Amino acid sequence: MKLFVLSLLLGTLAVGLLADETAHQTEIRKVEERLDRLAHRALTIEDNLDARRDPARLRKAGSVKYHIQRLEGTKCRADQFQCDGNDNQCVNNLLVCDGHKDCRNGADENDCKLPFKVGDVFDGSVVYDNCNMGALTSIGFAVRSAETTAFFTPIAKLKIDILLTKDSDTSDYDSVLFSKAFYEFATHRIVVAPTSSNRLGLVCRFDGSDYDHCIGYTVQESTLERCAKYTFTRKDA
Repeated sequence: MKLFVLSLLLGTLAVGLLADETAHQTEIRKVEERLDRLAHRALTIEDNLDARRDPARLRKAGSVKYHIQRLEGTKCRADQFQCDGNDNQCVNNLLVCDGHKDCRNGADENDCKLPFKVGDVFDGSVVYDNCNMGALTSIGFAVRSAETTAFFTPIAKLKIDILLTKDSDTSDYDSVLFSKAFYEFATHRIVVAPTSSNRLGLVCRFDGSDYDHCIGYTVQESTLERCAKYTFTRKDA
């Protein structure tokens, strides 16, 4: 009888221990599954952050923002730079990239490197041309020199070669116009001085995010009216 009772007690104890072990294993599995889910979420968040930091995605977002601002307008005058942010602060264009933070958020000193280098070539396509310059089929420009002086950094001095193609198969470019120009950091514009012959200047504006493309216009010096439009793309971009 004593042996029977002892066997019963041992059996009950074994069942209890087995049940405890099973419950413990179940809890361990639950913890492991939860850790797996947390690890998956962490990896997903990291992937999303990497995607948000992707340069191509940032450029696209910046370009979209630029075009929205161009459509809706800003509270700043044409000679002013919008500091961005929620307060829509404006500072004079000549204060941009002068070495001092004039915007409360410092935006005027964030983008102060030339977005192109000497030797870069931009090929252009004609959108329309009403400038009476002949049968112009394409236009391009090459950066021959670029210089930023220490005493006036908001603007960089350039020398630009305007490359013109007309209805001729004799050469890649029928004519080259050697021109003085400047780049204004506040407006992301290349401004080419008018030539002495036709008094037509060229302005090409980047959107501040995508520096492989710019929209260009031929401008009449006397009236500042646009008589031609082009789209430019950096060669081998």
